[in-house]
Amino acid sequence: MQTHRLAYLIHIFIFVIFYRSVSEANDNASSNRTTCNGDKPENLDMHCCNGKLYNPEKDTCCKGHRENITEGLSEKVSKCCGLQAYLPLNEICCNFIVQPKPSPMAECCGKEAFDKEEQLCCGSNRKILTKKSSDHRCCIEDQYNIETECCCTNEKVHVHPINSKCCEKNPPNTDSPAPADLRSKLKLHFCGSTSYNPMKRHCCQRKHGHPKVSYPSDASPTLYDPTKNICCEGRLITRKPWMDRCCGDTPYGLAQRGVLCCKNVLFKDREDEEECSESGVPYKPLKETVCVSKRHNSPGGHCCGEDLYHPNKTICCKGHSYNRAIHIRCCGVQAYSILDPLQKCCEGTLYNLTSEEVDGMQCCGSVLLNVTNQDVCCTSEDKSLLYPARKGFQCCGHHYYNPALWSCCAGKLSPVHKTIYPTSHSMKESKLQLVSNLNKTQLCNEIFIGIVESVSRGSTVFSNVLKIKGNHATVEPNVFILETTDQCKFLGLTTGKTYFFNYVDVFTDFNHESVLQLLHFILSKCSY
Repeated sequence: MQTHRLAYLIHIFIFVIFYRSVSEANDNASSNRTTCNGDKPENLDMHCCNGKLYNPEKDTCCKGHRENITEGLSEKVSKCCGLQAYLPLNEICCNFIVQPKPSPMAECCGKEAFDKEEQLCCGSNRKILTKKSSDHRCCIEDQYNIETECCCTNEKVHVHPINSKCCEKNPPNTDSPAPADLRSKLKLHFCGSTSYNPMKRHCCQRKHGHPKVSYPSDASPTLYDPTKNICCEGRLITRKPWMDRCCGDTPYGLAQRGVLCCKNVLFKDREDEEECSESGVPYKPLKETVCVSKRHNSPGGHCCGEDLYHPNKTICCKGHSYNRAIHIRCCGVQAYSILDPLQKCCEGTLYNLTSEEVDGMQCCGSVLLNVTNQDVCCTSEDKSLLYPARKGFQCCGHHYYNPALWSCCAGKLSPVHKTIYPTSHSMKESKLQLVSNLNKTQLCNEIFIGIVESVSRGSTVFSNVLKIKGNHATVEPNVFILETTDQCKFLGLTTGKTYFFNYVDVFTDFNHESVLQLLHFILSKCSY
């Protein structure tokens, strides 16, 4: 009796421990999005790694048997070598050891990196040999010339002249075209591995990563007759005259009554007055307003997150509302005054500065950079990234490159052995400047906005130019030609795109979603 009772108690104890561990795991899985060991990040872009908060714009989290943060190297350009992050543009990971690249085309030979254009990696011992010519290949741990010699692995001496008896037994391999190459040459259409005529049949297959499907994820591609069937996300259904479209993996027709397709989910038994909300929930716009998934009995309302707000009185910053004023703007989820010199917005992250920090802090993407530190900010049209300074390295757009491997001109990286540019340009930087790093005097003194009409190596032509000085803007009667003696300085600016510029630099901006927003910001800030 006692034995049975003891076994029963042990069973309950194991169940409680299992339930608690599962509950904690589920709690952690859901809470890691907003907390990290109980710490709640002020910046929503912060992530959790090994129980610590980190900013992927600035650092990298590598995961293996545990997690480790490599500081000073953004996840946008890094890769992991075991638990250590590295910059693949200039480095290579060989057997979990980070090494500098000997050339842009470097590969691994065991634990060492080698230049595959100048060297060979031969034998089971991974021996690195200097190529005697471009025609030399590996023969065990030696090398031979494929034009004049052959490799005989069964002989004591492996390398023989091409007219020897050994070479007759070991003719050179002839490569047959790969299936993918053959397909492209013949311009065939394939559904899985089966070829078909697209004029008569179609291929039904699931779109990868679709979130709103209910059939098994391993559904294989299937050929079908489009006059008899309809394909909805890899699911074949018999076609009906009134059934002409898909909602996720479910077919339906516009003529059907009582159905509503919202974000690939088909809702049935709906009333005619219902529509889809922005969050994909059916609602009655004449009777209510839906904010995310919360319903409000107030038709025609404006949403800020899950709540209604009054646009005349409040400003909505990504789901958070604040009192509206003429000088108040959004910076991510927070509001701030553009007149306050102690507040600086960097790509959606708001920083509060001290009076001593005002002149020494600049934005680099969403990260705040102290200009006195040994860090470098590299900026392209779409991103700014921070790097720890390295001797001799330069910026090329948002990349930080080693001039021993790469050359840069107009934002384009080229391997040093293939560069078409003059040697004097190979060490030049090519990057844009950030509008957010201009102080009020620089911003309000004089700046231009215009559309790129033409780009050459020596100059850029802007048309439809406005000159902004303070809170006044005047139309420039002629085109503005921005000339430069350094032909490689500016990135490859896009013809037809609008840029801000002055007599020296071209600027980009990550704090505003449109040119109009930035123009409004400049005129507002320079009005006070």
